[in-house]
Amino acid sequence: MTDTLIVGPGFVGGLVAEKLLNRGDRVWVLKRSEQDVPQGATPIFGNVADETICAEIPKSIETIYYAVSPSSSELDSYREAYVDGIRALLNQLSRSTNRARRLIMTSSTGVYHQKDGSWVDESSPTKPERNSAAQILVGEAILKEAALETISYRLSGIYGPGRNRLIRMVAAGQATYVEGQPHFTNRIHREDCALSLIHLMEIEKPEPIYIGVDHDTAKRVEVLSWIAEQIGAPQPRAIQAEAASPRLRFANKRCKNDLLVASGYPFRFPSYRDGYEAMLKTWKAG
Repeated sequence: MTDTLIVGPGFVGGLVAEKLLNRGDRVWVLKRSEQDVPQGATPIFGNVADETICAEIPKSIETIYYAVSPSSSELDSYREAYVDGIRALLNQLSRSTNRARRLIMTSSTGVYHQKDGSWVDESSPTKPERNSAAQILVGEAILKEAALETISYRLSGIYGPGRNRLIRMVAAGQATYVEGQPHFTNRIHREDCALSLIHLMEIEKPEPIYIGVDHDTAKRVEVLSWIAEQIGAPQPRAIQAEAASPRLRFANKRCKNDLLVASGYPFRFPSYRDGYEAMLKTWKAG
């Protein structure tokens, strides 16, 4: 039995809590809202950026998942989530006689600036153009200075039950892609996200950074077309670059998961086809 703290038990952290509780671990969750507390977890309510809240963390905690998401798209929200929060938590841990041995922070492949369809791995340079991604990188730098063992887990395109936006867009005939421009996308199913987080917490001598994506980096139009075929919806519509959102125009890189695979993690949903096929069964039934 392990005593674990999950800071930010949301879409991913909540599933990690559920899986740990099901196997008999003791789990504490630190969250702002009193809603949606994982059943069986002990809650600590407040903002992790407040060190007085961090002082409530039990000294018995051995492992920590930092899975905080910004409360909005504003830069201050990213700074609070990825800089102020991780700093406050580490400051409190450094002052207390706790048993914490490893901390994993969920980061983002948004820290990579590459947008020409090139491959990136954990050693690739990071010069993010977006200020929000720059804040995440600052948080990673703070994490590296911690006294305990830490991992930055750079995730991309988390999807799964409850995140059906892509399916809804295709079904409504609103799916688009930029004409004549390759747009590679990367993703990981929520189930694999949670299971791989638990896996990385338990392996010996982990690397300081991992990329969390499945095996199947694919062009956006390929994914949209496949979903359309499965549900009998119109094929995605091509648009000109000037009409596309910045996300469509500039998010274009291929992320390698070789290091995660080498660590021994077996994917449950190795391709978007596997993950969306499972989701579409429920979608069609509904």
